[in-house]
Amino acid sequence: MAYVEATGRLTDAGNTAFLASLEPRLWAVPEKSASYGPGLITDDEVLCELNTAAGANAGQFSVMLQNAPGMRYTLWLDRLVPGQQGEPPEKRARQWVQWSKPFHPGEGGRIGDLMPVDVVGLIWIGQTPPPGGPPWPKDTRWLDSNPSSPDFGWIKKWS
Repeated sequence: MAYVEATGRLTDAGNTAFLASLEPRLWAVPEKSASYGPGLITDDEVLCELNTAAGANAGQFSVMLQNAPGMRYTLWLDRLVPGQQGEPPEKRARQWVQWSKPFHPGEGGRIGDLMPVDVVGLIWIGQTPPPGGPPWPKDTRWLDSNPSSPDFGWIKKWS
C-alpha cells in the first residue's frame, strides 16, 4: 500500500496558529492496527510536521499516512496551557484536543476534504461512483459498497 500526504492548517477558534512557545504537537492516530497483503500496520500515532514559526505559513501541517484498506485515522493535538511556558518542564500543564470523527486518507489532500462531512442532501449507494460525471449537486455523498475499496462502508463527499 502507498503512503499519501494529508495537509492543512491548525489554528484556534480565533484563527490564530499555535506558535512554538506553546510546544504544539499534532498527531494522526490510527483507529486500530491493521493488516494488508503481506504487511502489518500498528496503531502507533504519527507525528505531523507542524509549522510553528510566525508568518504566512504559521499553523500549516502535513503528514504521510498509510492508505491501506480499512485504515482510518483521528487527529489529536497536545500543547502547553497558555501561561505555562515559564514553568519547569516537569510542572507544565498540557491540554489535549481530539477530533472525534475518523477519516480514511484516500489519495491524500487537504484534511477538510478527507474528514467526514455531516451535511448530506443525496446519498448514492453503489460499488462505483454516481453515474453522469461531476459536478454533483452540492450535498451529494457516496456510500461505497465495494468490499475491496479502502472506503468500504463509509459515506464520502463526491465532487
